[in-house]
Amino acid sequence: MATPFPLLRLPRLALIDVFQHMKHIEVIAFSLLSERTYNLSKYLYKTRSSRYIALRIEDNYLTMRVTLPDWSPLTLYFHTNVSKTVEVFYQHKPVQWKNVGLSTKQWIERIFNVSKCPSLSKLTLNGAPGDNVFSVLDVIPKVTKLKIWVNCSNTLAKRAVEVLAPVTSSIRFFKVPFSNREEFLKFWMSNVDCLSIYNDHLSRFQFNLNDLLASNAVKLELDEVPLSLRDLNRFFFNWMNKTSNHMLKNLSLKSLEEINRDILVEGLDATHFKILFSPDLDTSAFEIKLLLHVSIPLFSLCFQLVLQQRRRTPTVHTHPCIVFLEMFVFPERHFSRVAVVRCGLSSTIDSSSSSHHHSFVPTLSTTEMTTPFPFLRLPRLALIPVLQHMELIEVIAFSLISKRAFNHSKCFYKVSPGSIELLVGPYAIETRIDDLTMLFYGNVPEWVEILHHDKLMRWINAGLSTKQWIQRILAVTKCPSLDKVILNEKPKYDVLSVLDGVSKIFNLHIKPKCCNALAKRAVEVLSPVTSSITLFRVPLSNQEEFLRFWMGNVECLCIRYDDLSRFQFNLNDLLASNAVKLELRKVPMSLRDLNRFFSCWLHRTSNHRLEHLSVQSLKNINEDVLLKGLNATRFTEQQAIHFQSIRVVCHPEFTRGFEVRRIDGKLAAITFYTTFGTTYINFDVWS
Repeated sequence: MATPFPLLRLPRLALIDVFQHMKHIEVIAFSLLSERTYNLSKYLYKTRSSRYIALRIEDNYLTMRVTLPDWSPLTLYFHTNVSKTVEVFYQHKPVQWKNVGLSTKQWIERIFNVSKCPSLSKLTLNGAPGDNVFSVLDVIPKVTKLKIWVNCSNTLAKRAVEVLAPVTSSIRFFKVPFSNREEFLKFWMSNVDCLSIYNDHLSRFQFNLNDLLASNAVKLELDEVPLSLRDLNRFFFNWMNKTSNHMLKNLSLKSLEEINRDILVEGLDATHFKILFSPDLDTSAFEIKLLLHVSIPLFSLCFQLVLQQRRRTPTVHTHPCIVFLEMFVFPERHFSRVAVVRCGLSSTIDSSSSSHHHSFVPTLSTTEMTTPFPFLRLPRLALIPVLQHMELIEVIAFSLISKRAFNHSKCFYKVSPGSIELLVGPYAIETRIDDLTMLFYGNVPEWVEILHHDKLMRWINAGLSTKQWIQRILAVTKCPSLDKVILNEKPKYDVLSVLDGVSKIFNLHIKPKCCNALAKRAVEVLSPVTSSITLFRVPLSNQEEFLRFWMGNVECLCIRYDDLSRFQFNLNDLLASNAVKLELRKVPMSLRDLNRFFSCWLHRTSNHRLEHLSVQSLKNINEDVLLKGLNATRFTEQQAIHFQSIRVVCHPEFTRGFEVRRIDGKLAAITFYTTFGTTYINFDVWS
C-alpha cells in the first residue's frame, strides 16, 4: 500500500486534481498510509466512494464488504486486532495490504470517513470473538440492519444492542440475549423502528398483551410469540381508540388457536374484504382467507387472517396449521392504492409443503405508465437533472412510454443497477433488478406485473414485445449483460427470441426440469456470449454432440447431477477441455488418472487456461498414488489459513492441502474435502 510517486510533495491544489482521477480503491488505500494521507483523503476527495458497507463478525475474523459506486465489491478480512497484513479481495483478485500499525477499529473508522458512507447497510453478529472486537462497535455511526444470529455470544449481543440500538433502524434477533425480564423490558420499550424476533416465544420473560401495547416499534415481527384471539381483539380495540402505540404500522405474530371471526373482531366494526386466492398453491391444498378493514379518522388498519388445511389422503379428515396474522396501518386516503397484505403459514404436519409457507397475496392496483407532468416539453438541459433525480423504477417506466422517452432515458440517466437476472418459467419470464421484479407473461403481454418494495402493481403494455422490454431495460440501466439466466421447465413461449438481443450473459443455469430441446438450443445459441454455464443435467444425446460442446470456449462449466458415463468420459476428455473453471460434481475419476492430469499440467501439456478443477474421487485418498512424481509439499497451518481466505470458489473447509509448482514457476493447490460421505478433489491455480 504505497505509491512510487511522491504525492505528498505536491501542493494542495495539484493534489486535488490527482484525487479526482484516482479510483475509489486507490483513495481508500492511500488514506491508510499515515495520519496525513488520511486527512487529505477525507477532505480533498469529495466523491462518495461507496454505495453500501456491510460488516460481519465471526469467531476468529471480521469481514468488511464495501460496495463501490461501480457496484464492484471490495472485501477486507481482519484476523486479529492488529495484524501485520489484511487480506483484500477486489475484482476477483486476492491481495495483501501491509498494516502500518492501525487497529481494526482504526481501519474501519478511516474507511467510513473516506468513503463518505453515513451508515452500515448491514451488521451481522455470528460468533464469540475476543473483547477487542467491542471497540469496533463504537465507531459505527449508524446501522440500517442489525442481525444477531444464534451463534453470537450473549456478551457481544448485549453490547451491540446497548451501543447500536439508538442508531439502528432495524434489529433482527435469531436469539434474544437478555437474561431476565427487567433487561428485556428495558430494551423492548426503547425506540427501535423495526424489530423482528425469530425462534423465541419470549415465555421466559412472561411476555403478555401489556408488553405488546407498551412497544414503541414502527414495525414488529414476532415469529414464535403466540397470543389468544381475545388478547388480539383487545390490542386492535386499543389501537382504534388511540390508547396503544401510535407509531405502529406493521405487526406480524402467531395465533394460539383457530380463527373465530366473532371473537377476533368483536366491537371493531370491521368490514369484510373480497376473498383472494393465491395462484401458487398446489391442488392438494386449500385455504380460507379473511380480509378485514377497520378505520379511525385519518388512518386505516388492514389485516388478513389465513387458516390453511392440507389433505394427505383423499378422505374427509384434514390437518390444521398454525395461523399467522399480519397487520398494516397507513393513511386512509391512500387505502385503495396501497393495501398490501402478507401472510405466512407453518404446517405442523406436512413438512414437504414448505414452499407454500410464505405466500404473497396482494391487492393489485393497475397503474398506467404515464406521468402527470409533461416532461417531454422540458428543454434538454432542464430534463437532465430531472432524470438524474429519478429512481430506477421511474426511469424504466418513463423509457417505455415512447421512443423519444426511451432515447432521453438512455442518454441522460447515468446510474447503473447492481445486476439483472432472468428466470424463465413455464408461463412467465421473471426479471430481477436489485429490489425490482418484473413478470412478463408470453412474448407480447397485455400487462406486466411489477413488485417493488413489497408493493405489487400492473403496468399496461403499449404494444412492446417482451424482447423489446428487456432490450430497453438493458439500454436504460447501462447494464451491458445479464448477470444470470435460469431456464426452469418448458415455457409456452419463444424464450430464445427474447434472449436474442442480449450481448453477454455471466451465468446460465439449466435446471433439471428444463426440456431437452430448449436446453440443447440454449447451449448452442447462448454459449458464445456466456461466461459460466451450470448444467444440472447434460441435454446432449451422443458423444459427438457432447465433445463439440465440451471443447468449446466456455470459461466456467459446472455439471451437477450427471456422471457423463453415457459419453464414455475419460482422462483424455478432461485434458481436452478449454475451460478456465471446471466442476464435475458427479464425475468420478481414479487417483492414477488425476495424477496423470496433474503431471500434464506441471509440464504444460494440458489446458493452459485452467484455474480451478473440482472432481469426485472414486475411493479414499491415497496420497502416494495421487501425488506421485509431483514434488508436492504439504500446506503449513499459515498457508492453509491464507489459501482458505483468498480462494475464489467457495467450498466447505478442506481437510488436507498440498502445493505443487509448474516448470514456469506457477503455483497450484491440491485440496480435499468430504461432504455427505463423498470426497472431492480440488485443484486451484493461485499464483
